[in-house]
Amino acid sequence: MQRAPWRRARAARGERRPGEGGPGLTLAVSFLTLAVAYGLSYTFPVFYVALLSEFGYRRGPTAAVYSLHMLVGGGISPLIGYCMDRSGPRLLLPVGAVLLAGGFLLSAAARSLTDLAVSFGVLVALGVGCVGSVPQSALLAQTFPRTRGTAIGMAFAGIGLGVFLLSPLAQALIAALTWRGAFLALGILAAGLLLPLTTLLLPRPAGIPAPGPAADMVVTGPAAGWTLREALRTRTLWYLLLVFFLTPIGMFAVTTHQVIYAVDRGYGHLTAVTIFGLVGAFSSVGRFAFGALSDRFGRAATGILSYALTALGILALLLAPGPPVLWPLYAYALLFGLTFGARGPIISALTAELYRGRSYGAIFGMISVGQGLGMALGPWLGGVIFDAMGSYQAAFGLAVACTVAAAAFLARAGAHLPVPAVAGAVSPVREVT
Repeated sequence: MQRAPWRRARAARGERRPGEGGPGLTLAVSFLTLAVAYGLSYTFPVFYVALLSEFGYRRGPTAAVYSLHMLVGGGISPLIGYCMDRSGPRLLLPVGAVLLAGGFLLSAAARSLTDLAVSFGVLVALGVGCVGSVPQSALLAQTFPRTRGTAIGMAFAGIGLGVFLLSPLAQALIAALTWRGAFLALGILAAGLLLPLTTLLLPRPAGIPAPGPAADMVVTGPAAGWTLREALRTRTLWYLLLVFFLTPIGMFAVTTHQVIYAVDRGYGHLTAVTIFGLVGAFSSVGRFAFGALSDRFGRAATGILSYALTALGILALLLAPGPPVLWPLYAYALLFGLTFGARGPIISALTAELYRGRSYGAIFGMISVGQGLGMALGPWLGGVIFDAMGSYQAAFGLAVACTVAAAAFLARAGAHLPVPAVAGAVSPVREVT
């Protein structure tokens, strides 16, 4: 339905109706939504120890529930991006809030790993996908065309805050209410926070343009910008997809098993959960800092620096000898935490600059398929390798190798700016580095 003429004129002048939010409100709502959604999603490693005891499966099959969760979330990313491009966030985000909260409530009643795979592995994943990084990146890339790396980094810092706050909360709830009671309480919390954020507070931006190049770039090409089909024909998109595939293999092969790894080394469970909660806290700082640094020093260079710190953090964790020596755990929390999720704002902003136009959501969603696949493989591989070898040494070594490979592909992606091979694409543009 078209706007009335006076509303179109007011939108053209940049005026807003009562209740419409400006960029600041958009950023704040995105920050809080991501904090709740991903903070809840990343509580699975806290539940992991209790689930192993409850169902009696080995570590690989139990971790596969989390792998399914990541696979579903990544698999629906292109569809989420398409829906965001076509209809915006007004329906998509509330549906996601209902699915996420409902999945947690149903997880409390799970009687088997199969039940948990449906509730947490599928429903919660669908909910996180509908409210998570793909729609929020599209919204923020449109709202902040000149400082999108900083803006996306600030919003994505909410993910780290959510992990920092909700992981210890989940552990306390498990201790007080058992894991079933904890799932129930977190499901109620999800409904109470996400439904207002996605219905009452979500801004209604008027007249926001499609994502385009940064202010200092000169871009030529078809007036309508990139389509998903055109983007799929470029090597750069596949480089970015490989970056998003390899990065979470390394990250989640570690994070899913970090608590039980520390317990195996002799550290107390509460000590491990508390220290690893710092990963979330440092992640909030890192997502914002690396997003802002990428605006100033370039996406690829900033990303490569983050991968180097990630590898050093994993190596510090491998050096942890057991109590009372705690410094390797703190070093891991600092180095790994600062870079946990740091590539999200970088790749989001880089994609908006490489592939301008109104198909940004679908294109970024396609790239995020790689992330879903990597997040699915990481937890499962960590468990399977432990089951086969009796330790996490090889699994964490694989994580380091994946970070190195991802850095190499990011360097390739950041070195070239593709131009659509269609009528109207008259000349190449300045390379993005």
